Amino acid sequence: MKIIHVLPLTGHKSMIVFGSVILNFFDNNQGVLGGDHEFIFEYSPESGHKELLIDKLNPGVIKKVKFLMKADVTRDIFSQEQSHVYFHQLPSVYVRVIFLLMFMIKRKIKYSWVIWGGDLYNNWNVVEGGNKKTLIEGLKLKAKKMIDTFFVKKMCYVCSVSDDLSVFDMMYPNSSARHKIFYYPNNMLSSVSHVTKPAHKDKKILISHSASMSNNHLEVINLISHLKDQEVIVVAVLSYGASEQYIDMVIAEGKRVFGEKFVPILDFMSENEYMEFLNTINIAIILPDRQAGIWTTITMIAAGVKVYYKSTSSPYEWYKGLGLKIYDALTIQSVSNNDILNIDKVVLSRNISIVKEVYSNDIMVSMFKSTFTD
Repeated sequence: MKIIHVLPLTGHKSMIVFGSVILNFFDNNQGVLGGDHEFIFEYSPESGHKELLIDKLNPGVIKKVKFLMKADVTRDIFSQEQSHVYFHQLPSVYVRVIFLLMFMIKRKIKYSWVIWGGDLYNNWNVVEGGNKKTLIEGLKLKAKKMIDTFFVKKMCYVCSVSDDLSVFDMMYPNSSARHKIFYYPNNMLSSVSHVTKPAHKDKKILISHSASMSNNHLEVINLISHLKDQEVIVVAVLSYGASEQYIDMVIAEGKRVFGEKFVPILDFMSENEYMEFLNTINIAIILPDRQAGIWTTITMIAAGVKVYYKSTSSPYEWYKGLGLKIYDALTIQSVSNNDILNIDKVVLSRNISIVKEVYSNDIMVSMFKSTFTD
């Protein structure tokens, strides 16, 4: 049976990096992965993302890839013989509706969902950024929930880290989808496993991994405001994930509290630039409302960054279950400044070793084979 992977190539340029990681991992290991795999990217021609992604791909994998507009994704899937479709991220509402209509007529297709984070949680949030949604937005949300309920009911599998799967069961109690533990390979770990932080007087503190409102930047700034007189530089990556209005609000508050010690990053960094950037970071404070940025957080840990993470967010227990030493961001105001800024190199070294083992190529190949077979 053919395995069809459907991935987004819309929105921000980060999707290009992520798509290349998945495809090149597959190409580098297809001799042991086996199976008949095809990759469909839902894209917009005007974005230019297709050409940028192709430039990053191993030549051998390109023949396995299709780039389709959303109107053509479902048509292509149902034009093929028996297959199992894995949606990496919940597809657009348009694709879900057309897919369900086609599925009712032609049931030879199996399908599953690989959760990314926001695709699970965002559709169920009735409040965002503290503002209640309007009546029309509320009705749209209810309609999307109804579509989602029908969509997940007949799915074969739902794939993610364990805590997301528990949230899925709570949100969709009528779904018969079975669980598979899955997380994505990380091509950056080999570049950061043995980094040595450059010597500088000020500790660099990174708040969150993107500009998304769900990262609660303003709350983080408030949590660490007592560090404003310490030798610190507070950095926020604000190059993607939110509106200009929200980004301006974060910058204004950061400058108000920390003055020139607050440094916003507004330009999207290449992979090499991002690795160089992480090599300068000592501490990261991540306060998401939901699962977000696992790939980025793991990269930070592998780069020797001391990570504070919101303990009520689903990945926290997953990280702890791997044996990683991360710290509860919600307790940071009860910890002394010295303890916050102290860097235990033994702990960081142990974290790096754990990440290297959990993300080893053998583990990733085994998980890929287990996930994408019936």
